[in-house]
Amino acid sequence: MPTPEVTYDPNQTYLVDTVVGSSGTSYLIRGNLPILEDGTFAYNELNAKLQTLIPNFNLSTHTVMDISLIDNQGELPSLECEFDSFGAGAPPTVWTPYANGGSAVLFAGYGDGSVTGDGGASSGMGSLMWTPVQGCEPSSSCGSIEPTDYDFDGVVNNLRTLMESDASLVIYYHCMNGHDRAGSLTCGYQMKYLNWSMEAAMTAGVVIMGHGWHHPYKNLIEWYAGTLPQPCE
Repeated sequence: MPTPEVTYDPNQTYLVDTVVGSSGTSYLIRGNLPILEDGTFAYNELNAKLQTLIPNFNLSTHTVMDISLIDNQGELPSLECEFDSFGAGAPPTVWTPYANGGSAVLFAGYGDGSVTGDGGASSGMGSLMWTPVQGCEPSSSCGSIEPTDYDFDGVVNNLRTLMESDASLVIYYHCMNGHDRAGSLTCGYQMKYLNWSMEAAMTAGVVIMGHGWHHPYKNLIEWYAGTLPQPCE
């Protein structure tokens, strides 16, 4: 089994949004790579962390939707661990995800409907999506790169579609360390669907990350904010 470059850190796990439906409640969670040293999904560890964030919560009553924002290039070993945990076979090889007709890999559900974690000691309902997020440098390239190569707006919209599906989901989106890529997607969601200003979203992101924004992701957030209607005062 491949060895992940980093392992799950519960201190990087945050509740972003909650949607109560007619037959279930879904939770939007950001974090870092949810993989243990043995290469399996951190199912029990994630459940324990979520129980500190959500009253009376148990992951066994929800379906895990793991949305991986990492790439399939230098981060391929970690992505392979995720695909393995969901019984999903080998990750897609196309890069960038929209290049050369590769858009079909985005928003596809990978796996057999279950997730195996903790060295095989735990399992539950689950599915995997691979929707990589990349920043843009220089900032003038954002308007051409993001819609054609990565579809950042589509990734933001996908989070909301899943949240409103009334399917009792735990939607866990992550990059490697839970910082810039997960943070920029958080900002995008907060600005578009939670009526946050760009300044408020970016400031909250700095608090969570413990450092300033790296320029490509600062560029991405500022570009995306400019494509959205201004929030109500």
